[in-house]
Amino acid sequence: MPKGPEQICTSSDGNNKTAIAGFAMPESEHPSLSGIDLSQLSEEELIDAIASAHEKELALESNDKSDAGSPFENETEAEEDIDPFPREEVVALESWCTAPHGSGCTRCQAVCPTGALSLENGTPHINTELCTRCGMCAGICDAFAFTRITLEDLFTRAKREAKEEGAACFTCNDHLFDGVAPRSNVIALPCLAAVPPEFWAALLANDIPVQLYLDESYCENCPAAGPMGPALYAHALDQAQDWTGKAIERVTELPEREYLLAAWANVDTTDRRGMLAKIAKESIDVADGSHRKRIDGTVADFHEQQERLRAQGRINAETLIGTPLAPTKHPSPRLALMVKAAQAMPERSAYIERYTSVTDAQQCSGCQACIGACPTGARSFNEATGLPDVNASLCTACGCCIGTCPIGACDFRSITAKAYCG
Repeated sequence: MPKGPEQICTSSDGNNKTAIAGFAMPESEHPSLSGIDLSQLSEEELIDAIASAHEKELALESNDKSDAGSPFENETEAEEDIDPFPREEVVALESWCTAPHGSGCTRCQAVCPTGALSLENGTPHINTELCTRCGMCAGICDAFAFTRITLEDLFTRAKREAKEEGAACFTCNDHLFDGVAPRSNVIALPCLAAVPPEFWAALLANDIPVQLYLDESYCENCPAAGPMGPALYAHALDQAQDWTGKAIERVTELPEREYLLAAWANVDTTDRRGMLAKIAKESIDVADGSHRKRIDGTVADFHEQQERLRAQGRINAETLIGTPLAPTKHPSPRLALMVKAAQAMPERSAYIERYTSVTDAQQCSGCQACIGACPTGARSFNEATGLPDVNASLCTACGCCIGTCPIGACDFRSITAKAYCG
């Protein structure tokens, strides 16, 4: 498959350059690649390696900034202008876009509320001045990703918080205000439509309690997502609940952190005996460690830092996929969650309709063009039959093989998610 312009470019001196996060530089000089044979790594190892190197770079930058001092004359004044719950940046991963391969897909443009997305030369580009960071493009296509967290890490975080707090409570950024102190199990998305139905299905299928805190009146005039947001997240939630036969709980109050001193200030004298007992219990719980992970901000900060580094590692690794440095192909994040859901509920997977690609053995010439075009590695060559085999658990039905096959031997076929359980 031809390499995208962002993957490998050649300088005037003939040296290959690798474009990482939008910057082209000689491979030998890129700090994330120094001393690492990327061709021997799996995708997960590749992401971890780049994330680790990126963490070291951030530490060095932090030290440099500390030495240079604060750029603000009045740091207190500067901090007041910072949004306590900012929306994270969304980036386009060109290696995932199927449009250059003839799929004709324009879903990202269809859902973008501000027209910030364009398909220049057939590949996705984001106009950052128009982008509201609603994330709806990431909710309908793997070609878009957040710089803050990956879908897999978001799933892991929800699972962890549900185990510690009883449920993972999802809301959107517009439901968080100054002075609100949400508990650690509150997961704020830029928009509930920023994640696909496969994400919700994976949570429900794995018996992870999910709550939703949402005032739909906020969605009516949402400045970020526009009118498309409610329709998309409603579809995703309904589809996930239909697939799994399980329900997402709606809650009317946002879980907030408990502040015993504030409670003490408002308690009546006659109730102080009970309050003292509560404080004593909290002290015991903290001492034996049962609450430590929930109340220790350092632990939360650690998880967030690791999530952010892995997200950046994935973004950096995406630019290498298909190049001599990292020839490994990888599964779609949202399909990986669908596979996780199907395997957790095999009895229901037979009723979930999906699609995969197939090859007409009578027409196929064995040229293997479809194998090279497949972005997930779902297609492989079978030496015994002389034909391509298709792994349904990796096939996203993106249509790249159909657009690439010179004789039209590839097509789609309807299957059920039971195919993911084999």
